[in-house]
Amino acid sequence: MSLLLMPACAPAQTFRTGAWVSVATLYDDNLLRGNDLRPVPNQGDVRITPSLNVNIKRSFGRHDVYLKGSAGYDFYGRNDRLEGERIGLTGSGRIALGARCLADLSATADFHQTDVADLGVIERNRSRGRIFEGAFSCPKPAGLYPLLTASRTLVDNSSDLRKPFDLRSYVVGAALVYARPSLGNLMLFYSYGAIERPNAAVSLGGLKDETRIHRAGLRFERDVAARLRGNIGLSAIFTDPRLPTTPSFSGLGWQSEIIWSPSPATSLTTRFARDVRGESSFGVSFIVDTKASLIASRKLSARTTIEARAAFARRSLRGETQREGLPLRVSDRTTELAVSLDYALTDAFHCEVELGHSRRTSATDFYDYRSTRAGIRLGYRF
Repeated sequence: MSLLLMPACAPAQTFRTGAWVSVATLYDDNLLRGNDLRPVPNQGDVRITPSLNVNIKRSFGRHDVYLKGSAGYDFYGRNDRLEGERIGLTGSGRIALGARCLADLSATADFHQTDVADLGVIERNRSRGRIFEGAFSCPKPAGLYPLLTASRTLVDNSSDLRKPFDLRSYVVGAALVYARPSLGNLMLFYSYGAIERPNAAVSLGGLKDETRIHRAGLRFERDVAARLRGNIGLSAIFTDPRLPTTPSFSGLGWQSEIIWSPSPATSLTTRFARDVRGESSFGVSFIVDTKASLIASRKLSARTTIEARAAFARRSLRGETQREGLPLRVSDRTTELAVSLDYALTDAFHCEVELGHSRRTSATDFYDYRSTRAGIRLGYRF
């Protein structure tokens, strides 16, 4: 879903629990992602998004239920054809089974206008994603225990021209976890999944566009101390595309998050990831996605926090199909720099301002762009 860290109109994360309303106003000097090869009118625009936000936890005996996210609507100053709902809501629950077993279940709705940078043309297309996840385990404070996981992703496009790119995917996995208080958790895992485009044109002897994916690896998690915590994982990834025209991928995947807090007021977070995933915005069997980010946060006072972010993402496309004469993407790189300042005027009223710059370069110059944005978000807690 999100490409880089925090989208410009993501729900504010300042309030820890409860419900609040917010209004985010964003000016982007290249909202339509034009360039010299693809000039577009009204590419600079203002987007205003009023939202209702929730971050709620409720306990029922040994069971916990959560609801987190936002529901809002995008209004544009010039490009009103892109207006529509912006919803990102996750409902989840932790159910206690027996003396020490747990079932974690969640469902996510993610509805928004597809990024014009991925569409390649200025087109209204509402991406409607649903994600269902589940995990079952019987954790121990020390020793071995198993973990079972499963997830299902469904993404539909509202535009008839984008229906062939509708996405279906699933992953099932199993892991053996070794827990030791003085060491942390070490996990040996295997997963099997598939990425499907059920509405893509059938070709090559009736074969459909489907890619099966095998992952196997190790993951380590530990809170080393109050000032250092995180996780790191390494896996071998093997893809098996059904279409003979789609190149396969075999290589290493990784996932890492390290959070360092040299003082109570300062934190530095680094994230690295490489994996295989699907895409519903354009025609591609799968993407080899590599990401890296650095986030520095400093609490200047009891009411003021400043945060700086840098992020990089590289996408390598496999099994890409051409559409309406547009050139193939092949691969692209996106970098982002942003700084934000959050100020709590009162316990109930918060204000956040943000400045950011993004740049994309691709194997085909047609999809390159530069974008500078400035935004302000006001939030009021009930």
